[in-house]
Amino acid sequence: MAQQAGKQATKRSKPSYAYAIVSVTLTLFMLGLVGSLILYSESGSRFLKEQIEINLELKQTANEVDILQLQKKLEKEDYVKSSKYVSKEEAAKITMEELGGDLSLLDYNPLFAKISLNFQSEYIHPDSLEKITAEIKKNPLVSDVYYDSVTSVLVDKGLRQASLVISGLGLLVLIISLTLIDNTIRLMMYSNRFLIKSMQLVGATRWFIIKPFILRGLFNGFISSTIAIIALAGCIYWYMQAYPSITIEISVVHFGLVFLAVMLTGLIISTFSTYRAVSKYLTLKLDELY
Repeated sequence: MAQQAGKQATKRSKPSYAYAIVSVTLTLFMLGLVGSLILYSESGSRFLKEQIEINLELKQTANEVDILQLQKKLEKEDYVKSSKYVSKEEAAKITMEELGGDLSLLDYNPLFAKISLNFQSEYIHPDSLEKITAEIKKNPLVSDVYYDSVTSVLVDKGLRQASLVISGLGLLVLIISLTLIDNTIRLMMYSNRFLIKSMQLVGATRWFIIKPFILRGLFNGFISSTIAIIALAGCIYWYMQAYPSITIEISVVHFGLVFLAVMLTGLIISTFSTYRAVSKYLTLKLDELY
């Protein structure tokens, strides 16, 4: 008897399930977009920091063999991401291309050979840069070390502030998303409150009543999460194709974590909210359902 009532109620509640799936899908999609934005902001932060060049001006007396050995030694350091050696001749060629001058009018090449370093993002901080560059200056081949200190400070400060804002936005969206999903499922269960109570009154056990709703909640959460992930992946693919020049390479693993987070959020909150809503109606008296 309880099973027949359950089948009839399922037919009547299809529209509410469809509404719940659409609502949860849209909410999870927005949550996934914010997660992707946070992912891009972190990768963008690392990318910008790693573009700052630290230039080692080498002494005129330094020979190329010693310079290349110094470059290899620096590349082994934890703080170095990449390096580039620019000889005096290359420096003269670059200067002529940029300024349109002709250094051949001089009897000698006044430019210095240099090694350009790009640091790992975690070392692009005023204190770290000062400490590392001071240590590099002690090398007998190095006459000076220079970098755009103003840019490094502004980048570090600006990215810290942006990270706080985006993290705050992500937390706010997460709270709103969880609240919306919870309210949507509770509203869906509200339409089934009399069915839940009827099954209880005819002697159905608590687990017998809750189980089909939990399974339905898991199914709805899976469908909503899957649709949201497909839509999110489509948006990311479109963005990469439309704006390839400003697209930052991000590991597939990182995107996988965002998609996994969306899936788990959909499954967990759908199941938990369904269980809580059904349990609530089981504890209410019949006249309290009206």
